[in-house]
Amino acid sequence: MSLPIVQTLVASALILALFAWNRRASRLGKRLPGPKGWPFIGSLFDLPDNCEWEKFTEWSRTYKSDIIGYTRLGTSVIVISSRQVANDLLEKRSSIYSDRPRMPMLNELAGMDWNFGFMPYGKLWKDHRTVFAKEMNPIAYKHHRAQQYEAGCSLLRRLLDTPENFMGHLRFMASSLVMSTGYAITIKDEHDPYVEIAERTLPAQSSAGISARYWVDLWPILKYVPSWAPGAGFKREAKEWRKWVTAMPEVAFRATKKGIVEGSAASSIVSRLLDRISEDEDYVYQEHLIRGCAGTMIAAGSDTTVSVLGTFLLAMTLHPEIQKKAQKAMDNVTSGERLPDFSDYESIPYIDAVMKEVHRWHGVNPLGLPHRLMQDDEYNGYHLPTGSVVFANIWEMQHDPTLFPEPYEFKPDRFMNADGSLNVALAKDSEIAFGFGRRACPGREMANAQVWMMMALILSSFDIRPAEDGNGKPIIPVADYHWGMLTFPKEFQCLICPRSPKSVELIRAHSTAL
Repeated sequence: MSLPIVQTLVASALILALFAWNRRASRLGKRLPGPKGWPFIGSLFDLPDNCEWEKFTEWSRTYKSDIIGYTRLGTSVIVISSRQVANDLLEKRSSIYSDRPRMPMLNELAGMDWNFGFMPYGKLWKDHRTVFAKEMNPIAYKHHRAQQYEAGCSLLRRLLDTPENFMGHLRFMASSLVMSTGYAITIKDEHDPYVEIAERTLPAQSSAGISARYWVDLWPILKYVPSWAPGAGFKREAKEWRKWVTAMPEVAFRATKKGIVEGSAASSIVSRLLDRISEDEDYVYQEHLIRGCAGTMIAAGSDTTVSVLGTFLLAMTLHPEIQKKAQKAMDNVTSGERLPDFSDYESIPYIDAVMKEVHRWHGVNPLGLPHRLMQDDEYNGYHLPTGSVVFANIWEMQHDPTLFPEPYEFKPDRFMNADGSLNVALAKDSEIAFGFGRRACPGREMANAQVWMMMALILSSFDIRPAEDGNGKPIIPVADYHWGMLTFPKEFQCLICPRSPKSVELIRAHSTAL
């Protein structure tokens, strides 16, 4: 395709989009508060390359509204900035707010159309979610607790032996756990091929998972531009990602099926789901669903766990007084004579408060995943047009000073009642980190249990404090982050030291037993 043809295609797309924008603008009626933007392009160039939630928060305050709207190249975009509006629309009207916008870069070019988190609303998505729920419902996920506990004890041993590589140990733990529960595959070390596949896939999900980060998401026709054409670097980037993205659901699944045929496969989510396929079901279709669900579990579970626990270690490094309070709460239950286990789950409320505050303080996904409005709607007299891309500004909700005074401070006590119990109502607000309505993360109970267990084990066994320079002066880390669809704390230093000789004894004893 020659450059003049490419220019003609782009010009045609611009004309068509302008026509659609003018038609929509004529029937909008009462428009939402928000920037008016320019004809056709709207407010496209008013947004930063990252941390869009900060600009959304600024607009929300400028226009004094917890629901705002703007356009980008003829597409209506709605931003929800309060829990109330999110509940009214994304929860109560989830039947028309549960679609996803088209994501050509991620799904069509990079090949992540198997991930049902990014799928459009419809039968295929519903069938995936039904299969996923068989192993991830609040009752079934408890079967995985033994593996979660083993993964936590293994993490303690690695932190004891080489504490300076704590982020690498978190990545290994998260990857090994999802592979063992999902496929009964044992990860050898952090250089294992399965770990490499997950890490190579992360950039695609984090970058292309943000709606309209790439021009092809705004003009899908650009997906047909040849890779050699000027400005088509996104095609080459997607091609590199694709070989890893498509390998994620396929390689491990194929290995597990081989083990089942040979009779060597241990019980796993995949093996149990395959065993449940009945004779009256389409085996090929059900297998396709299982493959996608297991791959989604890898994509959704490993990276988010690393992000949350990385933020936890950063917070403990910066706030020794909170760490001591959490350790005291732990010692009141274990007396320092044993490691915590799942019998202690939900019985040490301050650990729950720490976990909730980690989710709130620096959430993994500040904007969640975008929704798409499936039909015209009206809210408080405002017309919300069909096809609108809808963002929930989770970051702003989690930093609302009316709910969370001093919102940028790390204060787990905000989730505690005066009598030492957990403030359940406020704690529920932190669950927005997992999304809304029918699109809320179906594995959130398992994720919470896993994170809680890791935090409890680490706090019971180690003291976490700032690293020191050559003169013994503490190096206080900065809470700085890599921003994308998923957020991760930037590299920082800390010292992770056993709390006592008894802690070392317990860690070694449990490691030997595994």
